[in-house]
Amino acid sequence: MVYQNVSSHCMFCGTYMAPIRSRMAKRKLTQFSIENAKTKKVQEDFYDTGFSDGSFALRVTSGGRKSFILFYRHKGQKRRMTLGTYPSISLAKARKKARDALNQVFDGMDPIKQKLKSRTEVTPTLRGYYTAEFEKVYVRNIGAVRNSTRDHYRWAFETHILKTRLSKMRLDEIKKIDLENYIAELVARGYAKETIAGIVKSLRKIFNWAVEHEIITKSPVKKLGHLYSQAPVKNEDIDPYSQEEVLSFLSTAKTLYPDDYYFLFLTSIHTGLREGEIKALKWDDLDFDNKRIQIRRNYSHGQMNPPKTKRGKRLVDMSDFLLTELQRWKTKLKEHWLAKGHNEIPEWVFPNKVGKMTDTHNLKNRQFKKIIQKAGLHSIPFHCLRDTFATLLLMANVPLTYISEQLGHRDPRVTVEHYAKWLPGSNREAMNALPSLERAMSLSGRHRTP
Repeated sequence: MVYQNVSSHCMFCGTYMAPIRSRMAKRKLTQFSIENAKTKKVQEDFYDTGFSDGSFALRVTSGGRKSFILFYRHKGQKRRMTLGTYPSISLAKARKKARDALNQVFDGMDPIKQKLKSRTEVTPTLRGYYTAEFEKVYVRNIGAVRNSTRDHYRWAFETHILKTRLSKMRLDEIKKIDLENYIAELVARGYAKETIAGIVKSLRKIFNWAVEHEIITKSPVKKLGHLYSQAPVKNEDIDPYSQEEVLSFLSTAKTLYPDDYYFLFLTSIHTGLREGEIKALKWDDLDFDNKRIQIRRNYSHGQMNPPKTKRGKRLVDMSDFLLTELQRWKTKLKEHWLAKGHNEIPEWVFPNKVGKMTDTHNLKNRQFKKIIQKAGLHSIPFHCLRDTFATLLLMANVPLTYISEQLGHRDPRVTVEHYAKWLPGSNREAMNALPSLERAMSLSGRHRTP
């Protein structure tokens, strides 16, 4: 049977072809109108007046994604079928698929179920889809996503997901209950909340991608956060330095490396910058007049990127002591490079011997460990200098929102989650609460243990 302007209601099968509603957006779809279709809403459907009964539409999202959809009723139930995304599928092809689907509706069949039935034998397993499609686009393709995101997907799938029974199941076989059971296993095995969230994020990405490419009709990765909300926080083992330990660390750093690395470690403790943010600092980022540092970029996984979140691109206040020391460091650099016959200093605030960006990997394994050993302090990873910055300000009763802004956290709740046990039971001046060598005598007198 060929579909030709079928009436809105079929007396034989009870199906209903959803007619266009007067208040809904409608236009005759053409290649030009599709390419220029925009919306200020989250999403909007434009019903095709060139289609027989108005059940065929173009869905446009605020992000610019466009897909062809078909509305119909089967056995009294409203149904929506995605026919494909534009420009992956042409308007002519989408209309043909819509007519074919409506012919099935007229014959008493549900096009969506027929589509799934025809695909059951060819739907790939989770492992098969990852290795054949997802890995090729998002892990091996250098230009698709950030290096850190590529590494995250590889870690999540190869370390965790592909080692489970889920990997052997077809994508259309995996239900929400299967994912809930998997998450329950992760929680029972003591995985940290952050680790589980990373795994769920990767699962959500691959299932959404499968939906987008019409391998499956919907993703089972929805509303799973409550299942691991009480999992242990990864940062519960944070072991920052105290005020006295910071003073000992800085004193030793200045003794061992007075003309170079001392300034980098001081900057880390007095700003709480991430390792990649410190590496990527340029002199143009420093505003000595207003005592601020502009964070514009982050170097991570061998790649220079802008800050990952909107709040990561931020202004960080400098303490008076850090301001003075960085000015002194700049003067030292000028003298050093002038002696080597250069009229200008390198663009990086902390360059290596040839003026390039410092290799913090070697710095952490050599100078950083040597300072800790010479100072007689307990060993910590480099990123704990950032934790030290945060906890010292929290214990000095500096407002949480200010600290969160300085750290570049996307939300103060992230700061609370990381540093909850340091929370006590405006604001650039608060930066001067951080320890400096000039304040060593007064601090040691006030905080000495009897």
